[in-house]
Amino acid sequence: MTVQIASDQATGVLADVRRVFTSGRTRPLVWRTGQLRTIERMCDEREPEIAEAIGKGRLCR
Repeated sequence: MTVQIASDQATGVLADVRRVFTSGRTRPLVWRTGQLRTIERMCDEREPEIAEAIGKGRLCR
């Protein structure tokens, strides 16, 4: 997925992300891996619907 934003917005977003990262407020690894497993399970469960949407071009807009 690609998100387009203006360069001045990108500078602000990058600064915010860096500030949060350096503050130590990021999520623990166990939380992140859990989220990835949940996404993987959703993709497995919804594979036919995802394939159909890709085939119809609905995800390419």
